[in-house]
Amino acid sequence: MTKPWALISAACIAIVAGVVIVRWFVQDDPLRAQSRRDWKDRAVARIERRLGGERVVPAGGDWVGEGVLVMGNGEWIVCENVCRKEAGRVHDLFVGRGSDGRWYYSTFHFCKGLTVLRMGEPRPASLAEFADAYWVATWDGRSDACLKETWTGGAWGRERVGAK
Repeated sequence: MTKPWALISAACIAIVAGVVIVRWFVQDDPLRAQSRRDWKDRAVARIERRLGGERVVPAGGDWVGEGVLVMGNGEWIVCENVCRKEAGRVHDLFVGRGSDGRWYYSTFHFCKGLTVLRMGEPRPASLAEFADAYWVATWDGRSDACLKETWTGGAWGRERVGAK
């Protein structure tokens, strides 16, 4: 016959193991990590400050400026991105607010300082083309909906736009 303390001990061990396993999977989800949420909140605040008074068009006619991208038709997006290669290891996230007043986000790997765009990628004709080319979606600018994955490794840039 099994002793009651053995059953109670086994149940306690099972509960603790279950909690540890659940916490392991929830905390290790790089898309929903607290550091990523915090980064998103700080980025949104910085973008809002920039839109409150700073000039948003890059000098020299480049389409990729410091924190702003300007499309061929003059539309722009004030943006920030973080790359998993940077200190803090926050999973890739791009957030921005466009000249159309909408908030945008993407998990496309733009790399540090938008390096992918600076390496000769052609200027998109519009915000819509940019969104299509780089797996960018709209969101409300506040919620954690922007933490969802948009890019899973498919074609991007001119390859994605040209394939349609």
